[in-house]
Amino acid sequence: MDKAGLKDKPVIGIIGDSTFFHSGITGLLELSYNKGISTIVIVDNRATAMTGLQEHPGTGCGLCTQVCPKEAIIPAG
Repeated sequence: MDKAGLKDKPVIGIIGDSTFFHSGITGLLELSYNKGISTIVIVDNRATAMTGLQEHPGTGCGLCTQVCPKEAIIPAG
């Protein structure tokens, strides 16, 4: 949005954690690469509604229910 001429107004995007891990990270990479000025809020809602409740890097569980270190991916706090 900021590259489309809306630099005079703040642009804020909100995305859930599972959707961010599944497909939102690419948009954030593009925003950073193209020096965008938008603010992106990633909400840690501990749910995967986008594709069917499977685990993702933010839940702390792998696909086969093994415990994974989510703190290594998402800093605590």
